[in-house]
Amino acid sequence: MRLLIISFSIAMLPILSGFKLDEQPAPKIKWMTIEEAQEAAKKDPSKKIIIDLYTHWCGWCKKMDKSTFGNPKIIEYINKEYYAVKLNAETSEEIMFKGEKLTKTARNHQVAYKVTGGNLSGFPTIAFLDGDLNVLTSISSYLTPDQLAPILHYFGDNSYKSTSWQDYEKQYKAQ
Repeated sequence: MRLLIISFSIAMLPILSGFKLDEQPAPKIKWMTIEEAQEAAKKDPSKKIIIDLYTHWCGWCKKMDKSTFGNPKIIEYINKEYYAVKLNAETSEEIMFKGEKLTKTARNHQVAYKVTGGNLSGFPTIAFLDGDLNVLTSISSYLTPDQLAPILHYFGDNSYKSTSWQDYEKQYKAQ
């Protein structure tokens, strides 16, 4: 019996050695519903809104959740400068957006088309809105953290108001 206990203890050492009681949970994006983001924007419209449009069957959406939206620098910047919304584009729930009750169409939810300015062409799609719920742009593609970071800063820092994307991208890469 002692041999069994010793063997079990030795086998568990690699697992237990990585476990620390004082370890803090990893930071995460503070996702909210689109309704919550609208309410928050009414109180503080200086923040932009980022909407992650996904579907349950989308493999690239899941990859982006893990790699891009799991990146500590991306998490920190989104939580600081954005109201972050995660929205299943195929949900059948009714959603209030800009005072209008929207529902699912045959394919995707009406709100997915509204927040992309009608440019929903695939998943994942990220939509950027200003604090007044105006669509700034949307991007239908998987983005790595390095690809998403300059876009986040472009809108989050209000550079889009005075600088073209081409000029901003050059400046960002030069930093």
